[in-house]
Amino acid sequence: MKKILFFVSGGCGGSERVTVTIAKMMQQKYDVTLVVTIDNKSNISSFIPGNFKTIFLNEKKLHLTAFFKILKTILSQKPDYVFSSLPLLSSFIIISCKLFARKVNVIVRSDNNPSNWII
Repeated sequence: MKKILFFVSGGCGGSERVTVTIAKMMQQKYDVTLVVTIDNKSNISSFIPGNFKTIFLNEKKLHLTAFFKILKTILSQKPDYVFSSLPLLSSFIIISCKLFARKVNVIVRSDNNPSNWII
């Protein structure tokens, strides 16, 4: 069975809810693991089903130490796919996978919130 790592921050905004929903749908055909990067378990835990494999990286912010924890997680879990939907987190994952874990396929989801567009 192919393995997918879904990376989310610790918040419970729309991006995290969409990622958890996609992970739920993929759980029947794939080995799904949810990786929570930011230490905010109380917010995200209400959205995570009890039967999910979950890894908490316990970071306060996404910075250089978070990058190395993300890289270590990807290398130790050996996923076939990695999924993210937050821009900075996706950047860390792309750099990690393209430089150090070349056989991992990266899936990045981008929102199209017009309020974030630069005009």
